[in-house]
This record gives sequence, C-alpha cells and structure tokens, in this order.
Amino acid sequence: MSTEKIAGTYLLCRPLGGLNDILCQVGKSIKYAKKTKRDLILDLRYNDRFPFDVNVLFRGPHLFQGEGGEYPSRAVSSIQSSTYPEAVSNKVEPRSYEIREYRGWLVDKESSTYLTWSHQDLRSWRLVLHEQWGGGLDSLIAFAWLQPSNELKNSVRDLLKGHDFSKSNGIHYRNSDYRSSFELLFSSLERHPQDSLIFTDDISLRATKLPLSPNWDTANYSVEAEASFVSTLCDLIALASCKRIELIRLDAERVQYSGFGILAASLWCARATSFACWVKRCLYVGGHFLRDFKSTMYFVVKGIPRLFLAFRSAKRGLGLFQLFHAD
Repeated sequence: MSTEKIAGTYLLCRPLGGLNDILCQVGKSIKYAKKTKRDLILDLRYNDRFPFDVNVLFRGPHLFQGEGGEYPSRAVSSIQSSTYPEAVSNKVEPRSYEIREYRGWLVDKESSTYLTWSHQDLRSWRLVLHEQWGGGLDSLIAFAWLQPSNELKNSVRDLLKGHDFSKSNGIHYRNSDYRSSFELLFSSLERHPQDSLIFTDDISLRATKLPLSPNWDTANYSVEAEASFVSTLCDLIALASCKRIELIRLDAERVQYSGFGILAASLWCARATSFACWVKRCLYVGGHFLRDFKSTMYFVVKGIPRLFLAFRSAKRGLGLFQLFHAD
C-alpha cells in the first residue's frame, strides 16, 4: 500500500531497542493491526540505535507508506488529533512528547500513560500509537510478514555473495551492553577449532586473530543508521545459515541469552530441511528458555506456534525469508 491517503484507521509502530526488539514490536503490531483491521505504519526515526526511515527497506500487505514508499508524515499529521493514547494527541508528528521507562514499559513522561493500545474499544480513534521495546519470539511474525524492498534484496545479495556459511559452526558472542563470558567463548572454539565463525558486536575483536564473521561493506549507504541496520541484518542471515549455531550465555543477571542470538537460532530452526530436523532444532531453541516456569510456558504456548509459522514461511520463501534466497 503506497498511497498517502487520510481515510481509514491506522496503527503507528515506533519500536525502540535493537533488531530483535524492533521486529518483536512489529510482530505484536501486525497481530493487533490484523485483529482491529487497521493499516500499519512503521517509524524507526526515533529508535535509539537505528534512527532512519526504515520504509525504504520494507514492504508488506496493509503496510501504509507515503507515495514514494517513505514514512507518511503528512497523513499522520492530518489525523493525529484523534490519537490513542489521548495524552499524545497532536504530539505525534512531529514527535513532541517525551518517554520514560516504568516497570519495563515505555510511558509518556508527562502523563505516565502507557504508549500502546489497551483492551478498550478503540474503533473511534483514527490513530493508535505503539511505542515500546522488548524481545521474544513475536519477531518471527514480522520476519514472515514483512517483505524486503528490491533495494534491500539487492544489497543483501551483493553483501553475501561469495560467502558460504553452510559448513561453519556459527557462534554468537554479545559483548556490548550485555556481556558474554570469554571462558565460554573459548570453550566453544576448542570444541570446534576448524570451522568456527564468531558473530559479535564487540568491535575490539577485529584486532585479534579470532575467526570472525565478515565485516560487511555498507559504504554505499549515505545514512549511517541504515548502513548499520543492513549490516546487522546480514549478520543475522549469515548466522542463521550456518551448519550449527551456538549462543554464548550472558553474564547479566536474569538474562541468559541475547534476543539477537535467540532470533538467529529460531531462523536457523525455521530453515530445517525436514520436519524431523525442525523438531530437533526446536528442542535446541527451547533449551534456551528453560530458565524458570514462566519462560518454559512461554516457549510451549507461544514459541512453538511461532517457530512452526516461521518453518512454513521459510519453506515457501515468504517475507524476509526471501533474503536467504537473494542470490
């Protein structure tokens, strides 16, 4: 959908956080938009890590964009007087409200209103705002629903060209805001000394002789945040294309594995060559959720259906799974 109209009702998704958080919040928004028959608008311009107009990279059924495939600022501005939550009406475009964290949620700083939908009947509101962060496996819904633009497909094709990850043992090592264990990293390298490849956000490791994933050349992107987003997406595709995946546990309290790593492992699971292989890989992904009763039930009740959705979508080459076949 690419005409900047003002009729209808919309859900404006402004996700914060890293790649998995972004896709997770988009996945939640897709579910809500379908349920309430709203068109979805994506806005990453206020994201803390990737502040750019992400619409240049994605397409999708009922994804509302401007006439040139950009963020529809004029349309949003024209209907923002009818925004839920009401506390941010007429403050959406341009964004003139401030946010803060409250018990894991993002709220409007002035009114302490949660910046998302509610269980009320919101049909009378033209625009519903969802501005949140947080991970999970709803990112797989976004992965199966969002379609890559031709620009994104061509970029990924060019960047991945000449690389074969199908014989590698992919190791994800998070060492920035969350920190993984060096001891566990080297233990993994010792188990697979010949074919290991480390995917990491730790730039300092580039100066070592460790076997690292490619340093993607995104110099042709004029917007730094867009280049960083595409580079991160290439890391995700490459890691999920490996023969095996190993996630290095985080040292952070109450956090065992990064969302990016779980997403990569889930995509690796989705790309199983048979149902039996999918079941085996599901057990591997599920093992990362066996921390407590709540996490285990989340995986059983919500995780498995999402993994099966991703498995079917990968088989049919739907959504962003097209990027695995960009060549």
